[in-house]
Amino acid sequence: GSGTIRLLDDDLVTVGERPAEEAFDALAEADPVPYAAVVDGEFTQRHLDVAAQRGVDHAVAAATGDFVKKPTGVRLLTADQLANSVAG
Repeated sequence: GSGTIRLLDDDLVTVGERPAEEAFDALAEADPVPYAAVVDGEFTQRHLDVAAQRGVDHAVAAATGDFVKKPTGVRLLTADQLANSVAG
C-alpha cells in the first residue's frame, strides 16, 4: 500500500523511489539503469516497453495490464506470483 515505484540495483538495494503514478518517468530517467523495478500499482504495456528499452532485468507489480507484446528481456511477475514462487 505504499503507492510507490522502487528501483533496485543488482544487490536489491533501493537506488530510487517515486510515486507509482510516475513509474514511466522513473524508468525512463533512471541513471544508472536499475536491475529491477517494484511497483505498488499496475505495470502497463508502456512501462514494460520502457523497461525493456532501458535494459531493466526484472519487474514486480501489484497488478499487470493487458499486453499486446511482451519483450523477453524483462521478467515480469505480479506480487502474488512472486510470493507463490518463493513459498513453493
